Amino acid sequence: MNTNEFENLPPEIQCIPKRLRDAVIAHVRHVIPTTTFERFTVRQLYGQFQWSLLSKAETLDAGVYVAYLVAHGELPLVDVGKDSRNHKIYRRK
Repeated sequence: MNTNEFENLPPEIQCIPKRLRDAVIAHVRHVIPTTTFERFTVRQLYGQFQWSLLSKAETLDAGVYVAYLVAHGELPLVDVGKDSRNHKIYRRK
């Protein structure tokens, strides 16, 4: 996203630190083609080790940001619902 696109982001996305937004999109775009999961949460895409490096607030922000990107067609994923813990589940397009 360029600077002009940032201005168009809703407030709940603008408040996510840019370094986290950049890290999330880079990581998720890198992992999507290689994932072996048919359906997955953002946490599963990250993997246990990478996810554990994020703070609780960062994990929540990462989930919100991925949901936003999927809803706006920025990632090749489809939202297929939620799991029993209310985490969004995605699959590749």
